[in-house]
Amino acid sequence: MRAALAVAVAVWFSPTTADAQARAGRSLHVRAGVSPGTVTIGERATYRGRVVFRSGPTLRWLPSEPRPDLTWGTPIPRLARGSGEPAWDTLTVEVPVQAFALGAFTIPGLRYEDPAHPGEHRLPAVVLLVRTVLAASDSNAELRPARGPLAAPWWEQVPWRWVALAVFVLAAGIVLVRWLRARRRRPAAAPAPAALDPAARALAELAALRAQHLPEQGQFAAHAFQLTQILRRYLEAVTHVPRPGHTTPELVSALGRTQLGADSVQQLGVLLRVWDRLKFARAASSVEECARFEEAIENVIREMTRVPEGKAA
Repeated sequence: MRAALAVAVAVWFSPTTADAQARAGRSLHVRAGVSPGTVTIGERATYRGRVVFRSGPTLRWLPSEPRPDLTWGTPIPRLARGSGEPAWDTLTVEVPVQAFALGAFTIPGLRYEDPAHPGEHRLPAVVLLVRTVLAASDSNAELRPARGPLAAPWWEQVPWRWVALAVFVLAAGIVLVRWLRARRRRPAAAPAPAALDPAARALAELAALRAQHLPEQGQFAAHAFQLTQILRRYLEAVTHVPRPGHTTPELVSALGRTQLGADSVQQLGVLLRVWDRLKFARAASSVEECARFEEAIENVIREMTRVPEGKAA
């Protein structure tokens, strides 16, 4: 069956005087139409109605009747007052409509209310032709002529690879320039201080400890703790036998396996045990005794490394 096109002519403002002539002294002239008269299914059209009536109580449009195959939009009413004697007023309305049934589609007349003459009043019905969208395979279809190829949009015509390469080169140049400027402004690194030998470092630490005057302040435990650290670091660096964390007995035992004499090891053991009592048992001491401790450490360091007297810190 060929693609159906419903044939109908839309009635635009077709005059009628039905039911108006019978109104006493209130002659009504009504018209209705739809534009465009031919649409596709769901396409929007405009329904227009007009009522001309003798001046008096104003007419009022009533809500459209709902239908599953017809959709009414928001009506736009207008009222024009006439002049002269007798005077005639004009009430018009425009409503968007959409039809969802194929063929000659009948749109019922819009209802209105006349206060002077109660009852149902409506505009005449109009016919709207609703056609199908023809497929290209339809033998009756009038196909449009072939068109030339469309130009590509601008974003497809831009050589994005070259743009990306240019952006990369520009960014690399900016980074290189900033790096060169920062390198020129960078101050020369200060030379690293020469590393002190274990004896010189121990004597320097001993001199710094004397400058704190901890025994004069009564801080005998803190003074003994620092003396222990100075002696332990020196022995670990020189003899390579004691290890960090050794207790006093372990340290004395380890020193016994070195080339130190037995007298030196015994003297160091006595000093370490005395300092342990000062650190942990808070034993009593004096400024003079602390000074002797400092001299004893200095003598041990000088004897083990044979540092001349003039190099003492």
